[in-house]
Amino acid sequence: MIQRAHCIGPLATAICAVFLAASPLTVQAQDSSLRDNPAHDRAITTLPALVVEGASASPSQSQTATKTETPLQETPTAIQVIDKREIQEQQATRLGDVLKNVSGVQSVYAFGGGYERFVIRGFEQSVANYRNGQLIPLSRFDLANVDQIEVLKGPAGALYGTGDPGGIVNIVTKLPSSTPRYDLSQSIGSHDSYRSDLGASGPLTEDGRLRYRLDAAYDTGHNFRLLSDNDRVFVAPVLEWDITPQTLLRLSYEHQRDRYAYDSGTPAEGKGLAGYPRKLSFGQPGLRDQNQSNLGEVFFEHRFSDALKLSGGVLKAGNRKTYQDVYLYDGGDRYAWFGNERVDTTSAWLDLQGKSRLGGFEHEWLVGLSSRRVKSYTDATDDYFDTIDPYNFDPRLSAVDVAPFLTAERGVVWDQRSRNVGLSLQDQITLAPQWRLLAGVRIERLTRDLSYAYYSPTEISHRRDTGTSPRLALSYLASPQWTFYGSYTQSFGPGVQYQNAELGEPEKARQFELGAKWQAADGRYTGSAALYQLNKSNISTPDPDNPNINVAIGEARSRGVELDLQGQLSAQWSLLGSYSYTDAQITKDTGGHVGNRLPYAARHQGSLWLKYAPQAVPGLSLGAGVFAAGRRYGDTANSYSDGGYAQLDLMAAYRLSLLGSKATLQLNIHNVTDALYYNLRTRWSNMPAAPRTVMVTLKAEL
Repeated sequence: MIQRAHCIGPLATAICAVFLAASPLTVQAQDSSLRDNPAHDRAITTLPALVVEGASASPSQSQTATKTETPLQETPTAIQVIDKREIQEQQATRLGDVLKNVSGVQSVYAFGGGYERFVIRGFEQSVANYRNGQLIPLSRFDLANVDQIEVLKGPAGALYGTGDPGGIVNIVTKLPSSTPRYDLSQSIGSHDSYRSDLGASGPLTEDGRLRYRLDAAYDTGHNFRLLSDNDRVFVAPVLEWDITPQTLLRLSYEHQRDRYAYDSGTPAEGKGLAGYPRKLSFGQPGLRDQNQSNLGEVFFEHRFSDALKLSGGVLKAGNRKTYQDVYLYDGGDRYAWFGNERVDTTSAWLDLQGKSRLGGFEHEWLVGLSSRRVKSYTDATDDYFDTIDPYNFDPRLSAVDVAPFLTAERGVVWDQRSRNVGLSLQDQITLAPQWRLLAGVRIERLTRDLSYAYYSPTEISHRRDTGTSPRLALSYLASPQWTFYGSYTQSFGPGVQYQNAELGEPEKARQFELGAKWQAADGRYTGSAALYQLNKSNISTPDPDNPNINVAIGEARSRGVELDLQGQLSAQWSLLGSYSYTDAQITKDTGGHVGNRLPYAARHQGSLWLKYAPQAVPGLSLGAGVFAAGRRYGDTANSYSDGGYAQLDLMAAYRLSLLGSKATLQLNIHNVTDALYYNLRTRWSNMPAAPRTVMVTLKAEL
């Protein structure tokens, strides 16, 4: 599906008032399975946190932002963390369900629902997110083994290399514990949806030096769209071994199999969305996409002393996907895309961290070396399927013979290989008791090869680019509660053109950011505010003389303000809130779009999730959340848009004893008011939000 031309004002004011009154945030509550793990504090890929039993606590550290054990309050960048507790409270089942709590992040509908894609600070991500600090392209993530999800805002090239300028999404997985822990949960919901989860962890030896964890899930059912049944199997075992008191080895594996119906959603009509029924899809009975992914990782860490440690690992991930897609494209014409895709990723990394005193200053430094190879191959047929009347169409009655498409010539062939090799250097310097300086740089070489045919002779393209991504930041620790910072970052990333196999020049980005962080004296709740300007150049845009060829001349600029607040306000009340103002527009373009807003990014966006645990009814908790955004455009021409929306969610949970074990019975109602809005993609593919849905979950902790 990649080849064919292929408001809120009062709400914003109210949310701003909340933040100005309460003080602007990010927070995480540590997974209980990690609290008693002696190896956890050493793990470079996890985020140790202050733990407050029975309540939400603010984070103390985040290694996503610096890859070191820097207190979050001293980290000179915007980063938000959503932890497992909040994921469970909201019964989030997709990555997008979680990220709607983060300022400046919007979901984009991608590849018929096959992948999740996001806009961060106005700029669209590629279809890739991070797992424990390592990039996993073209993957679907289950949340069964997720401890917390972190969003690092702005260009992250100084640590992570080539990537998207708006920021990165890093999924941190659960680790084994040194005491036995088991949990089971069963969810039943609207549209015949069922989900079962299993979690088990504990020691395998008496001394606890060898530990395991196993997470598994089975998810099946329909959603609100016709022909939308799907199912998923997920299994993720982990082994962790303290070889010596100073040396840790961890082996992890993930297997996931998805079967689902491709759904192109609703097309645009005029300047808005077509008025088709919300449940109407345009697929074909019996067709399913299937995606199978396997991931294995070896991670080690050795501490030479309290001031010096070495860590590294190797990761291999593979995805195999079969496409059987029928979609509405132009007017009443449906098209078919049948084929296969495989993506293989191999990553290796080595990080040396140390603390030393030099020139009269304290230094915390990092030297990192990494390499990543990605091979992706697609062969497919892309052809006309039939013509329908969309206003008088029932996909369940469509009887077109699909056999010819299953055996048709695979005239579309896409074979791309890339390799990144980079060296990162970073130094965090204590200039004075209240002043911190962070300086970093990454030097990276990117090699890409692409061969491509679209029912035509194969075209071959090759590029080798070298880029430098610097990072500089200064922090002022005004008090234990307040930190102010300013930063400058740069990054570069590949520019890919799908139509003519011409690999574009790397896209470049630079950002200035000013921010403030605040935390309560007891660390129970925190807030943050960030003001930024982010510019991106060499964006691939259509050549005015040949729209099938892209040239790297486009530029765009995003300016904005972000506020986040999170934590335990009192013994009864907890809060998770965000607000963002994003002014993202095109500043250079040959297609006449200068001054237009970048697609998918709302100018105003906010969320507010409140939970109340009344003392009069021990074990009961009640939650409510509002998630809202203003108008979003679906393309760079701003030819169509979807208006502002506000979605209301409700939750009620009760802790009880079940057969001598702790249990929780929970009810979640999503989109209580049945608000209709869309996740946008193109004029022919936009997905309406799910109507009111109900989910009941029973979870037992054994």
